[in-house]
Amino acid sequence: MGAQPRIVVTGHNEKGDSVWVAERNLDLASAGSRIKTQDLWQISKVPVPMDEDGAFVPGLLWPAKGLNFRYVIFPPRSRVSSSDKPKPRAGVHETDSVDLITMVAGELYVGLEGTEREVALRPGDILIQRGTTHYWHNKSDSPAIFTVVMIDSRRTPKTPRTKSGARSTAVGVPVPRPG
Repeated sequence: MGAQPRIVVTGHNEKGDSVWVAERNLDLASAGSRIKTQDLWQISKVPVPMDEDGAFVPGLLWPAKGLNFRYVIFPPRSRVSSSDKPKPRAGVHETDSVDLITMVAGELYVGLEGTEREVALRPGDILIQRGTTHYWHNKSDSPAIFTVVMIDSRRTPKTPRTKSGARSTAVGVPVPRPG
């Protein structure tokens, strides 16, 4: 993957001048066979006050009316796991969010419930995931890495909850997170 990824944050000082607020390396220590996530920034509501510090609520995937920006690493030969309930495919799940995903490294397959097609995502590819029931699968011998902005959203009559019993992650409710 090259250089150690880091997060650099800008802001304003008390005079209103532009300043560098923070700079740190991401904590990407190996999670073994588990998916590793690194939360980068969390926004409690939109529009966001410019001085919001991006503090995280432990266990919260994204806040109601807000968003979460995270870095995700899928280990080689892994599939996302969401619960112990039997499902048509391992790791099938859905969230009440619109997810803006950009592949950084590796190759990761995404599949949708009720279809046989899987789409391979590679570095530079972008996926707009809109609350559909889906699963992730890294079939390669290398880690698959992406960034994702998870934005709180609401369902409509055309976007009902899954019929298969796949996990639904409720908006703004803390849930166990992988890694």
